[in-house]
Amino acid sequence: MAEGILRTRAAELGLDVHVSSAGAFPGGSPATPDAVLTLRTMGIDIDRHVSRRLDRDILAKADLVLTMTREHLREAVVTDPSAFGRIFTLKEFVRKLQDSPTATLTELHKGRSTRDYLHNDPDDDVPDPIGKSRSVYETTARDLDVMLRVVVPRLSTLGIPARTEEAS
Repeated sequence: MAEGILRTRAAELGLDVHVSSAGAFPGGSPATPDAVLTLRTMGIDIDRHVSRRLDRDILAKADLVLTMTREHLREAVVTDPSAFGRIFTLKEFVRKLQDSPTATLTELHKGRSTRDYLHNDPDDDVPDPIGKSRSVYETTARDLDVMLRVVVPRLSTLGIPARTEEAS
């Protein structure tokens, strides 16, 4: 859902960004029917979405990786430790942008350590709606939309080229 929302909000602002998602599980699965229907009510089409497994090549090409959980962040950093400076949980990234509205990506990463992410923290995790009710999907989509509306306007001012990968 985050990929579809981010792509749509970026397009609405006329930003030329590449957005894709990848996750911890083997790829090849379509979006769940609840995800498709939920985003359709927001005017976002993810009918053609097919999951991909996060790998080193995806991380090497990504200028920014936004994960849904700390667990995903850890998996991404283990996959490519050199990418840590470009990998944030979505919630963490939004907080950092709100605290430092003009900071570059390098400045937003300053002071972070992989040790900071050894444990899960609900303040950094977006709950996964899979297997839950449609209302949970709707809540998750609304929450993602609010957060991504903070992120998208800043994509062009982070000191990175206009290309974004989002991992979930």
